[in-house]
Amino acid sequence: MNVIVNGKHYKHITTKITRKATIEYSENTGTNIDGSMSLDPMGTRLGYTLTFDSFTKDQNSLTQLWNDLIRPRQNGILITMPYNDSEISFYAKVNDVSQGYATTYKNERIWDKITVSFESTTLNIGV
Repeated sequence: MNVIVNGKHYKHITTKITRKATIEYSENTGTNIDGSMSLDPMGTRLGYTLTFDSFTKDQNSLTQLWNDLIRPRQNGILITMPYNDSEISFYAKVNDVSQGYATTYKNERIWDKITVSFESTTLNIGV
């Protein structure tokens, strides 16, 4: 799987992609007096959870990715990833990043896979 984060390819360490879609509605959405609902959809926000793991145990790649993901940004982080039969690129708000401590080997700390969840900063209209 080819995933690009801020222009850097992570093809060989992307191990899992989970996606979700949330339809967002305006404040005009609500329940009518007869109990029926009036919907005013604004668009669909895409959300993803990615898991990265270095099969070669290249700690430098995981450390670089970790440092890139946890840096705050005003406009989000640019992500390119698989989407159906093609690819999609968008700016994303990082919601959380986690990484487990694995072990210490020859006085070097070895960290486990990285899991990150994020959502698009813009709504997709007419997805």
